Amino acid sequence: MHQEMIDINLDKCVGCNRCIRECPLEEVNYVCLDALSSKVHLDSEKCIHCGSCLKVCYHASRIFRDDTEAVLQHIRSGEKFTVLAAPALRTNFADNWPRILAAFRQLGADGIRSMPCQVAQRTDAQ
Repeated sequence: MHQEMIDINLDKCVGCNRCIRECPLEEVNYVCLDALSSKVHLDSEKCIHCGSCLKVCYHASRIFRDDTEAVLQHIRSGEKFTVLAAPALRTNFADNWPRILAAFRQLGADGIRSMPCQVAQRTDAQ
């Protein structure tokens, strides 16, 4: 079952537009007006899940859905999986990235793919 990484609780949204100002992409957040207020909605198809909106939403309207446990359960199940390694892996783990990829192979990864920078910035939506 697919679940968005970033979701919105519109009951908590006060329409302050901080998320719109902070988002690096236009058209991801958009305002809908009703009779009483404006609410900022999220186009999940265009969202790159950078988390900028989460940092500036002081009303807890933006919700991060952590799927770490679901991923770990999938790995534990023994099903094969593919690792999509962003270029930042080598930068952030300069000395350990080969061991990290080897650990994924030991856990059952049937493929490891390097993602170009542009794809890594867009998310797994494609």
